Amino acid sequence: MRELFIHVDVDDMWAIAECYGLSVSAEWRHWVYRDGLPRLLSLFEEVGIVATFFVCGADIEDDGCCGVLREALAQGHRIANHSYSHRLDFRNLSLSELRKEILCAHRVIEERLGVQPVGFRAPGYGWSQELLEVLAETGYLYDSSLMPSPFGWVFRRIDAKLVTRLGGQPR
Repeated sequence: MRELFIHVDVDDMWAIAECYGLSVSAEWRHWVYRDGLPRLLSLFEEVGIVATFFVCGADIEDDGCCGVLREALAQGHRIANHSYSHRLDFRNLSLSELRKEILCAHRVIEERLGVQPVGFRAPGYGWSQELLEVLAETGYLYDSSLMPSPFGWVFRRIDAKLVTRLGGQPR
């Protein structure tokens, strides 16, 4: 039997918009949960794939998003922590800010979905030594915050250019 690891960052429209200093209407705020994630769940069920979904705590507080994630859990998928508010400056946060982002999302995942996340991925693949310290002290089993490609620096450079072009400050 072959094994395949599928990890999905569930970055909803609000998170992407905020990364670039844009706004998104209420109608489109949770488009990924309303349209994209149900399609992925259907596809994964059809081909027999079990995935891990990295989710933001802020999304789980929305009843519609929470319902989609409950369906994912019912299908056997896993839920992992992707921070509370998806800050792209994650690697630059202080130890107390890191702890707050991780623990707030952790609490919401436990309370609303009834599961304890054991995996974490930082927004923007924002790995740091401090992040590993917080994850170790809070009992996480793994971190998936490194860009799984030699091209991580290319993506960060493109991201910085987009942020600058849209009038923001690169992170």
